[in-house]
Amino acid sequence: MTRQLIRDGFVVTVNRSREVFPAGYVVIDDTRIADVGPATACPADEGFDRVIDAAGQVVLPGLINAHQHDWYALFKGIADGLLLEDWVGEILLPLARTMDARAHRLGGLTAGIEMLATGTTCSLNHSVTTSSDRDVEAILQAQLDLGMRQVFAKDMRCRTHGHPDHPLNLDQALDEFERQHAAWNGAGDGESGGAKTDHGSGGIVPLRAA
Repeated sequence: MTRQLIRDGFVVTVNRSREVFPAGYVVIDDTRIADVGPATACPADEGFDRVIDAAGQVVLPGLINAHQHDWYALFKGIADGLLLEDWVGEILLPLARTMDARAHRLGGLTAGIEMLATGTTCSLNHSVTTSSDRDVEAILQAQLDLGMRQVFAKDMRCRTHGHPDHPLNLDQALDEFERQHAAWNGAGDGESGGAKTDHGSGGIVPLRAA
């Protein structure tokens, strides 16, 4: 077990009592917060594998991004200044047809690294493209590998009058979603939407039928 001590920071707990310690400490055992308190009760540095001096810095829980599209991270700077309607029709939808599992993994890693750099450790990944089993695995595993928590708002699409070429009818699409939910929900010890992994977990939820 790895033990870490963060000391002398401005600790914003966001606990039930909303305690704030202008000079405080945090003890972390492996991936769990074991203790938080004022600097006057801070334990000695001995016995910790890592000690972080957070003087002059704010220590708080990771931020939550409640509306993220991981794969959009690959398209930044391609067509700035377009109206949303033009961007969707001329850029987003054509590029979506080129996405494979490898591209989804790269998008997940890119978006995850950007979020971690800004203190964001959890996101709701709002899927707006048809995702296969391989795509779902690539999307979720990418951020599990980064140790992030993710709620995957999965698309749920099927064959309709407006989408006559979709390979799945409604019952098949529902079965696919149930299978993916069972496989990924709670994955990585609760950091993602359930494959058996040592990294971390969130959840998988339906986005929409289309």
